[in-house]
Amino acid sequence: MAYAVPAYHWIWGVIMLPLWLWGAASAESTSIWFIASLIGGVLGAIGVVGLLTVAIAREPVSTLNFSLLALLSCAGLLAVWAMMTGLFAGFSLDPFSLVAIVAPTACTVHLLVLCARLIGAEVQPFPH
Repeated sequence: MAYAVPAYHWIWGVIMLPLWLWGAASAESTSIWFIASLIGGVLGAIGVVGLLTVAIAREPVSTLNFSLLALLSCAGLLAVWAMMTGLFAGFSLDPFSLVAIVAPTACTVHLLVLCARLIGAEVQPFPH
């Protein structure tokens, strides 16, 4: 649920991509921001899915793999913040902002902390 609003915007971004490419070809700066945010969203989705895979598998992860996943996830968070704040024009704490910005940020940070604990750690199996 935390990634529902960003996923909704990501889907619309894919649908609107031809229009944004046309705008970028005519040097429209807003289109370039939207395309960059769409790419950041794709990278973020890859990072979050990777973090979820590591957290669920509960296997030790190398520092390099964790760093790559953290970087991809942060690119996604940057894209979320860019789109939801009007290209960093302003931030207001209202119910929509809690759902669209704070929830994905908190969940991504939580995943990063969970996976950081698995760096070089011996993972204990679940008790039976």
